[in-house]
Amino acid sequence: MAILTIILGLLLIGFAFLYRHLTQNRGVIESFGIPYIKPLFVFGSPPYFYHRISIREWTVKQFEKFGKTWARYEGITPTIVTIDPEFIKQVTVKQFDNFTDAFDFQTDDDHTTLDIAKGDVWRALRKMLSPTFTTGKLKGMLEPMEGIADKTIDFIEEQAKLSPQFNIKPILQGFTLDTISKCGFGLDTNAHKGDNSDFAKNAYAVFDQLRADNWMDSIIYTASSHFPVILKMLGFWSEPALKVKELTRDIMNQRDKLNIHEGDFIDRLREHKLNLEPPVTPGMIEAQGIVFLTAGFETTANTLGHMVYMLAKNPEVQERLYEEILSVCGDSSINHENIKEMHLLEATMCETLRIRPALTEHDRICTNDTEVLGIKIPKGTRIQMPNYPSHINEEFFPEPFAFKPERFLKENNNDLIPFTWRAFGSGNRVCIGQRFATVEILIFMSKLLAKFKIVDTPETVTKYYNGDFFANIFHEMVVRLEPRE
Repeated sequence: MAILTIILGLLLIGFAFLYRHLTQNRGVIESFGIPYIKPLFVFGSPPYFYHRISIREWTVKQFEKFGKTWARYEGITPTIVTIDPEFIKQVTVKQFDNFTDAFDFQTDDDHTTLDIAKGDVWRALRKMLSPTFTTGKLKGMLEPMEGIADKTIDFIEEQAKLSPQFNIKPILQGFTLDTISKCGFGLDTNAHKGDNSDFAKNAYAVFDQLRADNWMDSIIYTASSHFPVILKMLGFWSEPALKVKELTRDIMNQRDKLNIHEGDFIDRLREHKLNLEPPVTPGMIEAQGIVFLTAGFETTANTLGHMVYMLAKNPEVQERLYEEILSVCGDSSINHENIKEMHLLEATMCETLRIRPALTEHDRICTNDTEVLGIKIPKGTRIQMPNYPSHINEEFFPEPFAFKPERFLKENNNDLIPFTWRAFGSGNRVCIGQRFATVEILIFMSKLLAKFKIVDTPETVTKYYNGDFFANIFHEMVVRLEPRE
């Protein structure tokens, strides 16, 4: 009897501690004075079964119901979800020192990349890496990109001869992967032809890990949001991502041994490794290969696919772009210099990213108690800033579902409300590789449009995966390509 009493007592104590842990922040979002989604018993707010829903569409419905700013408990974490441009300006710029972090968990130094780094570590990494992405430094990495684009267009031409209508998505993914391989790691790959190298396998696997595909994935994500220690135990980066880090280290060591210099991203990391200052460690330097891949591979391919889709659906825009390419280039070849004059093409990329953003949201963690627009926000609160609901908000973008690239032409800049278009994030933690990705997209699309007319077909649709936490990834992109005369 005594043993049974002890067991029951221990169970009661365990349940008490569990209850206290799960409800430790209750009352926080209720104090904000904004609409919120109620939690369920001791659990956080819905949704829970991510594999069954489109997170993007679910989020849009909540904004339709609650307005520009609302709250929920993501597991045990109080979370404010907003598309209010003034609120976002405060969080990402005006009060950046109170919202420096994008994630609220600690990683080992060897696994700390720029996008998940916190506080002073992020500041040091950003200061170190920013010069790598200036126009001058990028030039050496951009030149190989043109040749890769030409090879990919030649392969597309071969495919179009065999069958004018086909799924172009794997070729676009291959192009961006080949570009990252060469410009980032000095590797010559042929992913655009379907060659499945170890590097390619790891790259595809990294993004597959960032989606809830089934019940187990949803359970793991929901459990980790209630018990953050689970994520710390599992680690943020998957095994395929860590293999990219190992590859980065191996290439750096081999080049050091043989005194090889390619002028790519790896060489920039080697330079930084020779001049390290705390808190940056050698392991952190090697880990940056992961972020170069994740930031420049699937998101860029995703944008290219969406541009192909939008131009198939809007042939009049496509013809205007073709005329611009002819006007700018004439008989000259397309390169990273003359694309600077293709203003409509860049505006088309921006409009595509408005209607079909590559990423779902950008987050910040409150690192100090503060107040934003009258809302008292305690340390530890997450701020989620979704892209798509902002990009299709009629107040921000009139006729939000109309494809109008002219919105983003220089002469219409004054019509854009700051912090409403955030395809690359905003503020101090804006995407460091934005210029690299932009040039890559413009080079490829100008070369594609110079050779082919993209034609809509009944199979030209965008079907998205459920459970995508970070990106809006579609299944396939079927179009018809007709050679231009």
